[in-house]
Amino acid sequence: MRYTLFCVRGRALRPDRHFLQLGLWLPYSADYVILQHGELSDQSAGQIMRADDIPVFLDNRYHTLTIDCPYGFNYRRRKDVTELQQFVGYLHMKRRGLYMGVLYNED
Repeated sequence: MRYTLFCVRGRALRPDRHFLQLGLWLPYSADYVILQHGELSDQSAGQIMRADDIPVFLDNRYHTLTIDCPYGFNYRRRKDVTELQQFVGYLHMKRRGLYMGVLYNED
């Protein structure tokens, strides 16, 4: 399943609304900034669609935001997601396939 992680243009560096749209890659628009296009496996898509909240992480390799958890399964199982160093916030379900939230970075 395709997805697009995006935010409102001009608001990427200060806390504001970020969005995750499942099921499609949004095209270019002057109204928003596309942070990540991606594809989910059927298993990952099913997990996300059953969740009310989606954690977002800072990917230090590429200096981008991502919904892909950079930690291994065993490490994640031992820790609460909010304790993970690269966790920057949750996106909350607004309607089926659309998530919205305020992300933060403690830099």
